[in-house]
Amino acid sequence: MLTLKRRDVLAGGAATLLSARAAAKASAVSAAPFLTIYSPTIPQARTLAQKAARSSKAAIPLTGDLVTLWKTALSKHRGALHGFTSWSDFVLLRGLAEEQGLRVRTETRLETGKTLFRWVMA
Repeated sequence: MLTLKRRDVLAGGAATLLSARAAAKASAVSAAPFLTIYSPTIPQARTLAQKAARSSKAAIPLTGDLVTLWKTALSKHRGALHGFTSWSDFVLLRGLAEEQGLRVRTETRLETGKTLFRWVMA
């Protein structure tokens, strides 16, 4: 005969509730829009960014002063940032994004003519 204690039922209900909340949070994060950022001076970066971006408005070239670009366009974005940039651009953007609460999820050095890094921050 199966016996259940009140404590077991409550623990099972709590575990179900927590897993449902985690699943809802994960789906909300994955559904959030992302921006693709690339260094226009690296031809491979432009190509990869255009392939990765969902629309042409979602691919932003890093031109001019990066801090000004961050303050005017990127800091207002409330989703993930996906980049194809040089290491120095990545380091600067990483510092600015960390001030906004974003964290590096992945970074990879791509083998190309110039040093190119693919990174994601969310």
